[in-house]
Amino acid sequence: MKKCVNIFIAFILWANYLVAFAQAGSNKEDSLSLGLKQIADIESTPVWIKFKTSAKINPKTLFEDYKVAFGLSDFDKMIVGESFTDDIGFTHRNYQQFYKSISIDGESVNVHTNKNGETYAATGRILKKNIYLLLTFYILFFACSKKADISPHPQR
Repeated sequence: MKKCVNIFIAFILWANYLVAFAQAGSNKEDSLSLGLKQIADIESTPVWIKFKTSAKINPKTLFEDYKVAFGLSDFDKMIVGESFTDDIGFTHRNYQQFYKSISIDGESVNVHTNKNGETYAATGRILKKNIYLLLTFYILFFACSKKADISPHPQR
């Protein structure tokens, strides 16, 4: 039990160090990756991307074709969920992020296509950083809680 608590505390300190170090560095959260800069207009942000008309984006293969540009790993998948066509003929597809087949709640992107079939924008968020840190935290917590029997419903 004491070993689990020590490991847990060490992990929390390490995670805080990483967050502090990342915040002290350059502000990369406000800028696009080099890959996205090649296909996005200059006024784009990481949460609102207006694609260049010359990019010829295929909405069905966007996240496969530009996986690295979006910061997705080999374990990430963007799976289309709901899609609809509005009154003026524009199609909106919602892609949900999955990591190792686990849905990442709150991380999704809407891809927008005009009535001519041209993909003109993408809005939303993709979790790129600290996903491994987050999963490691959960694995460590559940392993320690099971060993120490501190789960909400202990075995009787």
